[in-house]
Amino acid sequence: MRSRLNFRLGRGVGVAILLLLCIYFLTASAPAQRLRLRERIREANPQIEVFAGEPFGVGRITLPLAAGQTDFSPGTGDFQVTEKDGRVLYPAFDSAAPVRTLLRELLDRPPTVNFYFLFKGDQPLEITLNTPAAQRMTLQPVADKAGQQRLLAAWWKEFTQQKLIRSDRDSDMPPDVENYLSAMLARRLNLAYDREFGRVTGQADVDQTLGMLLGTESIRAAMQKNTILKTSKSPEPADQALPAAVVPPTLSLPTASDAVIEPIAQHVPHECFYVRFGSFQNFQWLRSTMDEWGGDLRNLLAVRGVDYGNSARLEHQLAMKEGPLSKLFGPQVVADVAIIGDDTFVREGACVGLLFQARNGQLLANDIVQQRRALLQLPGVKQEILDIAGNQVSFISTPDNSIRTFYAIDGDFHLVTNSRALVERFFDAGKGNDSLGDSKEFHYARSIMPVSSHHAAFVYLSDEFFRNLVGPKYRIEMTRRMQALTDLELLQLAKLAAKAEKKPAETLDDLVQGGFLPPGFDHQADGSHLVFQDGVYRDSLRGGRGTFLPIADVKVQGVTQAEVAAYQQFASAYRAQWERMDPVLVGIRREPGATDKRERIALDLHVTPFAKMHYNLLTNYLGPETKTTISPVAGDLISIRAVVGSLPFLNIAGGGTTHQLFFGLQDFNPPFDIRDGQVVPQGAAPPLGGNGPLAGLTSLFGNGLFDMMHGYLGAWPKAGVLDLLFGNRPLAADAEGYAQVPLLGLWSRRFNDFSVLSFHREVLQAITPQLSVVEAERPAQVRLHVADLTQAKLSDLVNAYAYQRARKTSVGNLQFLHYLALEFQLPREDCLAVAQNLLDAKLVCPLGGAYKLQEKAGLRMWTSTALESNSTKIDFHLPAGYQPPPMNWFRGLDLNFAMEQNAINANATIDVEHKTAVAPFTPVPVPAPGEKGLNPAPKPGLEEIPSPGSK
Repeated sequence: MRSRLNFRLGRGVGVAILLLLCIYFLTASAPAQRLRLRERIREANPQIEVFAGEPFGVGRITLPLAAGQTDFSPGTGDFQVTEKDGRVLYPAFDSAAPVRTLLRELLDRPPTVNFYFLFKGDQPLEITLNTPAAQRMTLQPVADKAGQQRLLAAWWKEFTQQKLIRSDRDSDMPPDVENYLSAMLARRLNLAYDREFGRVTGQADVDQTLGMLLGTESIRAAMQKNTILKTSKSPEPADQALPAAVVPPTLSLPTASDAVIEPIAQHVPHECFYVRFGSFQNFQWLRSTMDEWGGDLRNLLAVRGVDYGNSARLEHQLAMKEGPLSKLFGPQVVADVAIIGDDTFVREGACVGLLFQARNGQLLANDIVQQRRALLQLPGVKQEILDIAGNQVSFISTPDNSIRTFYAIDGDFHLVTNSRALVERFFDAGKGNDSLGDSKEFHYARSIMPVSSHHAAFVYLSDEFFRNLVGPKYRIEMTRRMQALTDLELLQLAKLAAKAEKKPAETLDDLVQGGFLPPGFDHQADGSHLVFQDGVYRDSLRGGRGTFLPIADVKVQGVTQAEVAAYQQFASAYRAQWERMDPVLVGIRREPGATDKRERIALDLHVTPFAKMHYNLLTNYLGPETKTTISPVAGDLISIRAVVGSLPFLNIAGGGTTHQLFFGLQDFNPPFDIRDGQVVPQGAAPPLGGNGPLAGLTSLFGNGLFDMMHGYLGAWPKAGVLDLLFGNRPLAADAEGYAQVPLLGLWSRRFNDFSVLSFHREVLQAITPQLSVVEAERPAQVRLHVADLTQAKLSDLVNAYAYQRARKTSVGNLQFLHYLALEFQLPREDCLAVAQNLLDAKLVCPLGGAYKLQEKAGLRMWTSTALESNSTKIDFHLPAGYQPPPMNWFRGLDLNFAMEQNAINANATIDVEHKTAVAPFTPVPVPAPGEKGLNPAPKPGLEEIPSPGSK
């Protein structure tokens, strides 16, 4: 009975939705009548409810939107609210669900927005709303407990819901402020708050491993929430010993005793990551290339326009900024260069070092000492000469670790690092104790990727490197330092909130008593705490944000019972999910290009030996590697060829047998429009429901979308996966073998064991005569080709999509600036500095503009110079000649991927174009083992900064 009732209800809802859709499209031809009706209704006055109460009163103002305004975006700065005495707090806006938007259209009702806010006291509120037209009103709060509770519940729903929608749908505005305010207000007002943050993979155990290693935003956000909502006033005692480490299985490796090992590797600790360049020229080349690409790659991959300045920060910390003399004389002074370290947490403060093999130790020491001497002119800098393992080592530092640099020499090998532990291991490895160069694992790696390959860069992540990261000391200190970072961020947010409420905010006690921070805040298990010095807070043990003490230098002694339990849970999950992390080798080679500004960069990646359990997704779906592949097709911008294995769910028409899938996207210049901030096919039906989840539903099934897809999907020698689309039913083909599939208007052609699909018959007519089976240069399971998009007809569409993405990121930063002003009542001119201080990063416009305040309609609002002629509203036009930054240098890609019996191999070549002529690559011979520099470094003297030397 119940199931029948549920079916009837479901069918009834479905019929109702279809009916509403029909009404919508049938009435779409009468926009003028609806517009006139809306204009009459918009003349009505706002609806207002204001109830006094403790600890906050709450109000709601229902505002009709202006003519033609179908969506409300307070983050753009067009909406501003002020109260004479600054009493309006924590505003929220109706999330305007898309279904309600559609119903308004159907019922000819004007769009409105509900503006909610909290306030203090029961005196009249003198409010000015700018939407953007100014509306001034005096609101008299009413004492009504039931009304206050009802409206408070509505405010809370919208305050949290608008954040969920913005964070999950747009995800371009940094979430830090929203996370803090929601948790802080939930605690103070005793309101339920169960925000679920995004995950890395969707598997909790895997996320726990990856999230902490990568410092993902979801982990940081969850820690913020847990810190604010905690109830304990005192920390748990750290009276437990470190738990036993998770012990991955021992690697089984063949012997490679004849492998040639470069001398510099003999001075690298086995547990370090290793990036070796082979020459100073290669080091310079990669550095300049990454500087050239850095911002482009960040804007291409990231959804937030921020620059953490990690490279500049590390250069300053180590006092290793490259100068004109080092560029000129570096090759004569330096024989080899490597970057080493035992973690990659650059944003918080990594353990990292620059290791040089000197050709002329005297000149190299002079250059390094000269840069270090300049540091002493800075305030707060301290210099010491330390005895480490019987060697004199120069150490220069500041209390916040923004400068923390050790300089040590062992023969011809010079190390500059921010970690004392790394210095100790450097000397130890030089004596032959657990060095990377002496390890059986590294010898095996060098037999696969030998020194004679003359890579411009060689990257190696050893088994010992991963073992170190998953040990109890690193895991526990990773959690503690992330908690310390979270505390520093929350402290800044709490001070802003307290000032907005006009409450004391000078000390931690002020903030705790005001409810802006929880009782027991800043009580770490290891005894560290926040200290205020030189106008900023830092962690007493680890230093300032971005330059935390390296994990290797932190002494983790006692731990809490909770930390023991957390590590044991992690160890159990790690053994079950990962067992071990696989060693990784990457070689980067340079090859000449077609012009003096072009070159080809070849990347060889090997994961060996590897545990197949880590790659079930690949092993379950990929077939065996083979040299047999499908021939290239003229006009393909992007093509993919993949060997698909026996898929158990395909028990139709031989679909469970190994076959090859191939895809190609042909070059074509499709007509398109930019509508509601989205790139859509020209002539596509308007999207349903504004910009919500229903947006694009009609365009998805409209005729225009498939006109933009001049591509094909095929299989050989069996249809395999394509049988899911063919439906395993015979199709009525014409004399040439063409047939139409009863699904989305697909065309098909079957011939000579080929099965090919496309949305366009003419595409099949053009490409199928070119299809044949050929033999490739190397075996692979997946092959990818991307042509030079700058020369493609499709470049207009690519540029439009890229501009849409970059513009959305830039507008997200502007929304963040206006959100700070709205929630914290900050002066508009202070918002940029406050935002960058909160994020510990610089806000960057990926369109190349600069953020600035402008006057518009009597309002001061933030914009970017790249958007001044292009409204910050949702819609936009594509600037003439716009090209996304990666297209400035990217000229093509070819990639092959294969899983062998004991290794994963990937080979890629990237064609690039530099801004200026690039010096050709010249292989530099590596000094033979035992070869000394031409002029070794001097013994330390009694100078202001002695040149460090060997014992």
